Order: sequence, then structure tokens, then C-alpha cells
Amino acid sequence: TAGGGVCQFDGVNFTQYDERHGLCGPIVTAIVEDNSGNLWIGATWGGVSRFNGNKFQNYHRKQGLISDATTALLKDRHGNIFVGSNAGITIIDNNHEFSHLSTLNGMNSGNVTCLFEAEDGAIWIGTVKGINIYDDHQISTIGRADGLPYDHVTCITQDSLGNIWIGFERKGLVKLSAVSIKSGQYDFEQIGAEEGLNNITITSILPDDRGLIWIGTNGRGAFKYKNGEL
Repeated sequence: TAGGGVCQFDGVNFTQYDERHGLCGPIVTAIVEDNSGNLWIGATWGGVSRFNGNKFQNYHRKQGLISDATTALLKDRHGNIFVGSNAGITIIDNNHEFSHLSTLNGMNSGNVTCLFEAEDGAIWIGTVKGINIYDDHQISTIGRADGLPYDHVTCITQDSLGNIWIGFERKGLVKLSAVSIKSGQYDFEQIGAEEGLNNITITSILPDDRGLIWIGTNGRGAFKYKNGEL
């Protein structure tokens, strides 16, 4: 929640957890579950908490985070926890060893907005200055010079055909075709410009099993997209 910590629902009742119970902060930005069933909970200016069902263990800069301002979380297929922040990314491996990604490693910005693992295992990192792709311990970037129409990325996902969908702050969304990703010659298709989506913020994108793309927005509700039509 935005100020009340987290709530657990057991099917009947809600249980609230906040700083009084050991949570790292009241404004929660992201939650993921690791391979051992622990919940990792990120908070604005609070770092990260790991909750085993009974107690919270908190991580801050003192414990190895690159920043306490957590903005996004991701568990990759190897069980690593990626912690996005306003200063880059902290990677916590299965041995609880910490490593960092930032502009010092080639990122176009340390201000991380979202994290997504593609089907090939590459980690797509959205920032306020475009996209970074972390693959095989190397970082490549996609920005305006590569044809990305806007800078401030808000969300990233991939559909069953391998296309990457990218949402933006106040600029709608684009589709990056699977073919162009493989070739490295990026071809961006703007979606919904005529319907006005290019003027609003995209908050979430979800492909479903029927081939529909569900698009959440800030102020215009939700849209569904298929075969070129909203």
C-alpha cells in the first residue's frame, strides 16, 4: 500500500504488516516471492524486507543495497533477486551475495522504473532514459538513437510471439517485434495513437492466453488490444 505497509489475505481475513512488525517502510513499491517461499518487499526509502512468514529481515545500504529507494523487484529464473532503485540495481544471489549495476556498468540511467525477464533470460530494465538489457553479464541500451520514441519507460512485458511491449509516462505504448529484436534493427510500432493513448501514462501491460493485450492506464481505465484494434 501507499502508506499502510502490506496486507496478507488468507481467503477470509486481512492481516496488516507495517513498521511496527519490522517491515522496512510504509510505502510499498513491489513484492516478489523467492524460490524458498520468502516474500521480498520493497519500500520507498526503506530498502527491502525479506519475510519468511514469521519475521522480517531488512536490507539497506549498510547491508549492501545500492540505494534505499526501492522502485522495482524481480526474481529471475536462477533465483536471483533484482532490486531496482533510483541509483541502479542490486542483485542478491542465492548465497545472499550482493552485486550492483549502474551507470558505471553502462546503464543509460540509474533511475530504474521497471524490471522484466524475457523468454531468453535477458533482463529488460526500464529507466527514465529508455531501456537497458542485461544479458550474460553485459549491458546494452535502447534509446532515442535506436528509434525508441520516448524516454520514460513505465512497464515492459512480452507476448507469446516474442514481441516486447513497452509503456511510457504520458506517451502511450509501443510494440517491438520479435524479428527486430533478434536482428538488432529495432522496429517500434506505436499503439493506440489515434485513440489517444499517446497522451496518457501506461501503468501495466498483460498479454492473456487468447492473444489479447490488456493495457492499464492512469486515468483512462483499461483497454484490450488485438490484431491492430483497441
